[in-house]
Amino acid sequence: MNDLSTASINTLVEKGSSIFWGLIDIIKMTLKEAVKKVIEQNISIGFHPEIFIVHLENGEAPDLSDKVSRLVFNQNAIDSVSNAIRRYGEVLTIEDLIIEDVEGFGLSKEVIDKARENVGGYKWLRENYKSLK
Repeated sequence: MNDLSTASINTLVEKGSSIFWGLIDIIKMTLKEAVKKVIEQNISIGFHPEIFIVHLENGEAPDLSDKVSRLVFNQNAIDSVSNAIRRYGEVLTIEDLIIEDVEGFGLSKEVIDKARENVGGYKWLRENYKSLK
């Protein structure tokens, strides 16, 4: 991913724009790059996703697909993301990127469907986070 694309996405995320979802769609990235993008964006808004970073070994886990798949279904991870959205608003999640990737990074249909379900809940929280503070 080039710096111009990253800067454009970061600018839109910082402004709280949902337009950045469309920009991500046109940029083909690997699952490893997606994990790093989530970490980078989260830290840029003041949220340090420690469990995500450790569990996925900063995107370097040899079994990254399996670990991401388990995280998508993990209720503690979902709760952690939900709490971060309540606090910070536009928190980029791995689920956001999974459902935006045409092939879902090669993850199973079940994982992609669960990611879509999670994003539905996250969307509501993002839209209402100021009133939830």
